[in-house]
Amino acid sequence: MVHITRIQNGQIVEQHFCANCANQKNGAGIIQLNNNASDLLNSLINMGNESEAAEPIIASPKACPCCGLTYNKFKEIGKMGCPDCYQTFKDSMKHLLRRMHGSAQHQGKNPSRTVDLVEQNKKVWELRQQLQHAVKSEDYEQAAQLRDLINQAENN
Repeated sequence: MVHITRIQNGQIVEQHFCANCANQKNGAGIIQLNNNASDLLNSLINMGNESEAAEPIIASPKACPCCGLTYNKFKEIGKMGCPDCYQTFKDSMKHLLRRMHGSAQHQGKNPSRTVDLVEQNKKVWELRQQLQHAVKSEDYEQAAQLRDLINQAENN
């Protein structure tokens, strides 16, 4: 069974195919089944969206200063060479991540029972950032108000 999830016009579209049907629909933008990770990665990189013009893929000509891996070699083998590769190819990877996940930034998933706690922690973190900015700019009245809001949020 092949499961394909796409982001199309801002909506999540899921499709489920048997192996034969997935290969038959390959011409309609479905990735080809194979066992090679680099072929799968290349299929994902080159997979177009019928309703939108595909953005050009920016192939990075530079190589990783740590391991020497090039972006083209990454596309060929489907693996980064070392942790520094992620920083070296950051700009080239944004397009790939957007196509695969719908966003270049990790959104994450939270169990429904922790959503309120996560939101509260996010609010407190943002208030602390504002507090630091207020203290740096010597706006002590604003800092005092933010401190009170932080205390109130943490005690709820």
